[in-house]
Amino acid sequence: MLKQDTVILSKEAAIGALKQLGIESNRLSELLDISKASGKKPAGAQGLIDGQQELLRRLAQPYNISFLSSVLQDESFFFTTILTGKDDYAFYGAEGDDIRLKPAESDEISLLVRDIIGAAGVHKTNTALSLSRNGLLSLACLLDVIRRRKLENLILHVVGSEPIEIRDLENELAIARENRDMRWMTPFFMESFNMKGPFDFQKGLRELSDMGIVKLQKNAITVQDEKSGWLDVLGEKKSILGINSMFYHQDALQLLSVAFLRAGEYLYYIEGGEQVTWASIDENQLKEAVLTLIAPGDNPGSITVGAKPTVAAEAAKADKTQALAPSAESAPKFCKHCGTALTPGGKFCRNCGKPIGK
Repeated sequence: MLKQDTVILSKEAAIGALKQLGIESNRLSELLDISKASGKKPAGAQGLIDGQQELLRRLAQPYNISFLSSVLQDESFFFTTILTGKDDYAFYGAEGDDIRLKPAESDEISLLVRDIIGAAGVHKTNTALSLSRNGLLSLACLLDVIRRRKLENLILHVVGSEPIEIRDLENELAIARENRDMRWMTPFFMESFNMKGPFDFQKGLRELSDMGIVKLQKNAITVQDEKSGWLDVLGEKKSILGINSMFYHQDALQLLSVAFLRAGEYLYYIEGGEQVTWASIDENQLKEAVLTLIAPGDNPGSITVGAKPTVAAEAAKADKTQALAPSAESAPKFCKHCGTALTPGGKFCRNCGKPIGK
């Protein structure tokens, strides 16, 4: 298909065009906010050329839907959605009653992510952490407490501050839940990884203590000297991008949630789940990870198949702490040790050489 410009249609016109063209929606398309439109406007398909008709097919029959949300270094926001067909891609956006569709190439998408996150020229280190959700949230709250105190000291012209205590992390979590300001680390991870709680800061801090990141004495939290530089880097201006990819595998709805964090000269890959992977990666690994995340899944099946539960019904039944988690039979897409995208069917990571565990 020749490269087309952005197609702008009302939701009603888009549904009407799909009906006229005889394009049946699949189950995954329910995730898009056009599903409630009636499609009663009969003029929807008039004036659409062949390429634009194929673009509408991606709207109705996606094999993967990836939601991108990012906070740039200047604290501005960027959001978009990627629709993946069998072998093609499109950007999707909705504003009011209108939708926008723009064809895309896989390299174009990976370059967009690279530019948003600022991955050019990053340095890779041997950083590779495995954290529970308690550990990740404790680290995020600790970073936000340190940042908030620095800002308060700057405003109040104060040097130094009281020791950080567990109650400070609890207060930070309460602020994150109330404000949901994704420019802060805690609400960004909570939103990107669907982290609802309850959380145990004692367990999380013990994890960080075992890793040599903090020292916990009663309720007082002290950053270990050898890790203070790393935390300082994470506390600097940074860009962070989250990708939530939804697709079907073995007739079950799957969700992959990954965040990419650029801080200083370093780029980190953070994969959500009950056990969180946090690993330093380079620009090539970023591209591999993005292409893996937006890759098509299995055919979702028709939305009209009576025996199949709807996406909404499946989401409602999902456990709140493991929302739409991959099934046990689903092979992992990324190495839990270093974050590298895995070769399908492989038994060992081609980057770090460690065995692949399901």
